[in-house]
Amino acid sequence: MIAGLLVAAGYGRRFDPTGARAKLEERIAGMMVAVRTARALLAQCDSVIACVRPASLRLAEALAAAGCDIETVHGEEGMGNSIACGARRAASIEGLDALLVQPADMPWLTAASVRAVVQAPGDRLVVLPTWRGQDGHPVRFHASLLPELAALSGEPGARQVLMRHPPLRIPVDDVGVVRDIDTPADLSPASDSTPP
Repeated sequence: MIAGLLVAAGYGRRFDPTGARAKLEERIAGMMVAVRTARALLAQCDSVIACVRPASLRLAEALAAAGCDIETVHGEEGMGNSIACGARRAASIEGLDALLVQPADMPWLTAASVRAVVQAPGDRLVVLPTWRGQDGHPVRFHASLLPELAALSGEPGARQVLMRHPPLRIPVDDVGVVRDIDTPADLSPASDSTPP
């Protein structure tokens, strides 16, 4: 049993400091950024939990329609808090083997890369994909690490967990595992071949 955790609770202030535009609701080829990212997880995971902020009603509705289970993130900002929220929800999934953590602002991720991470052999507790030597997402955490993930907080996300449990790195030929969206310029097709 594999679950995905789509982290979609950020404010995206680098994308638009005024907050008028929500980067996860921007569209690429007619589809919301977050939904595109979710689809890669949904194709390879038994279930996908999407963590969103309480005010992100349109985003939550679109992700639910795509097939995600919605979890609302309350409290402090930061990737760590979102991951912790999702990990607590994942802990209730009976028979869970692993949780794949994926930021929602990576719409070029392919299902093939997710599958490579899901199917990676070995006994490492953490597995992640790499592209040209750069660590990427999704990151696969063994279910035994859920208590550590559930205790996270702040902006660094799961870096401290990675430090305690060195990951198995799986090279993939997919820039989508490292390419994310920080500014409106990152939505441009002109930068499709390399990450910004």
